[in-house]
Amino acid sequence: MRRRTRSRGTTDLLSGSGFTPRQVTALVLAVLLAVVLVPVGAQAAQVVSAIITDPAGTNKAHVDASGSLQVGDGSGALTIDGDVSVDGAVSSQPTAPAEPFEDFSRLLPNGQTGEFIFGPVEADTKLAITSITVANHGPNDEEALVSSYAVHALDCESPGAGVDFHADVVVPAGETIHLAYPQPLVVSVQPVLYAGWCLRVDELSVPYSWVDISVVGFVI
Repeated sequence: MRRRTRSRGTTDLLSGSGFTPRQVTALVLAVLLAVVLVPVGAQAAQVVSAIITDPAGTNKAHVDASGSLQVGDGSGALTIDGDVSVDGAVSSQPTAPAEPFEDFSRLLPNGQTGEFIFGPVEADTKLAITSITVANHGPNDEEALVSSYAVHALDCESPGAGVDFHADVVVPAGETIHLAYPQPLVVSVQPVLYAGWCLRVDELSVPYSWVDISVVGFVI
């Protein structure tokens, strides 16, 4: 008698593995879907962009056509609010003042021993002095004075309302003294009280000698 054998089909194999046909189908579909979506996800990761905003999320940063981040308002020189600390050396190119000032006065023993060298100017005008040089060509020590006179009228010879002394220099005989002001010495008066002011140099010592006085600066 011939025994009929039963072939073991796919259903039996799946049953033996513990998965039902429906589970296997769902697993195959999940794998195929993952294979399809991986390139899309990789491409999306490449084009993700970041948005820079202020803490409130109101104002957004902008990038120009070349891809550079725009800083400031886009017009004029960039300004900085607050204190900035810098490590290392910093180089700068100073520019010439818009209205430079330079005066040379020669005071002689038998001539004028003082004169106005600046003004009259309006009370709101300021003069920044960067250097004062006094050369004594005489045989005696000489005292030189640089002072400003506040006036009620725009006339240096009119009665002054006040005097401020800015430099009082005693120069030995035959020597020269140079005073430099890296931080300019600013000369001004209060506009509410005065109409204007003038700057003056004087030689005070007696007997008078030959003295040269140079004042350099710029008008603010």
